[in-house]
Amino acid sequence: MKKISVLMAAFMAVCMSALADDGIKVNPLTIAQGETADLEIMFECAEAQYVGFQFDVAAESVGFNIDLDEEEGYDAGDALAKSHTIAASEPTAGTYRFVCTSMKNATIKAGTNVLMTVSLKADAALEVGTYKMTISNIEITKISGDSLIPCKLDPVEVMVTVTVPTAINSVSRIDSAKSVYNVNGQQISNTQKGINIVDGKKVMVK
Repeated sequence: MKKISVLMAAFMAVCMSALADDGIKVNPLTIAQGETADLEIMFECAEAQYVGFQFDVAAESVGFNIDLDEEEGYDAGDALAKSHTIAASEPTAGTYRFVCTSMKNATIKAGTNVLMTVSLKADAALEVGTYKMTISNIEITKISGDSLIPCKLDPVEVMVTVTVPTAINSVSRIDSAKSVYNVNGQQISNTQKGINIVDGKKVMVK
């Protein structure tokens, strides 16, 4: 019994030592109502000693949706090796789970790098303001010799600011405009097909 206790204490010491300066980092994000923006989830580690991870993203519960199509909704970041694969599960109680593994036990790059990118879509009915989203149940796997050691991290809060979309009016023609510019900022005599800046406002001409 004493031997087991000693082993458990050693295991916990390894985990706590490994996580002393390592962890998930996420910058605040701004997104317009009904639109999509990329949330970069970064991982900071002093040594290349981790081979995988898992975490939950509480997005749907606060009004955001994640497309679970791997090419559209999420993507591996530059911190991962080619042999890393990421799997995502359908949301449970508004929370999405992401799991990353490597059959070759390839390590996650040391330093501060993008672990993965998640495309968030804000509900069109969300009120303008700042929302708090949580990344929880974070577990990273450390490799030590021939052993894989799972280590837990504290939850991370992500601040997401929702704004009003930039409106572009759509018209067929413009009459009596004082000033007309193209998207390159060059003044033109008449509106052209596409986006024009008319009297300081963006206007789409069909």
